[in-house]
Amino acid sequence: IILEIKCPYTAKDTTSALEAVEQNLLPYCSVKEGVISLKKDHAYYFQVMGQLKITERNMCYFIMHTSNWTNVEQIFFDVDFWNQKMVKILQLFYLECLLPEIVDPLYGKRSLVSDIREPA
Repeated sequence: IILEIKCPYTAKDTTSALEAVEQNLLPYCSVKEGVISLKKDHAYYFQVMGQLKITERNMCYFIMHTSNWTNVEQIFFDVDFWNQKMVKILQLFYLECLLPEIVDPLYGKRSLVSDIREPA
C-alpha cells in the first residue's frame, strides 16, 4: 500500500475538505459532482505517479488530513499519463541536468560555497 499524506496547514480552520477547496485553500484539488480529486497537472499528481511506477504498484491512497476532517482519494497508475507526460520530462531532466553533473560536476564534494566554480 502506498499512502501519500498531506496535512494542509492553510485549511486547518475549515470544517471539511469541500469547504477548503471552495475557499481555494487546496489549489491542487478540484471538485466535480461533490467529489474532491487531485488535479492531474499538479506536482503532487506527478509525485504520486512516480511513486507508483517506481514501486510497481497500481494504486495509491492520497490522504489530506486536518484536525477537523480527513479526505481519502484512490489514485490509480495511469500508463498513458506516464508515457505522454512523465517519460519526456524525466528524460529531459536526466539528459540536461543530472548527466552533465555526473560527467563534469560544477559543485565540489564538500558542498561548500567556496567549492562552486563559475560556469565556463
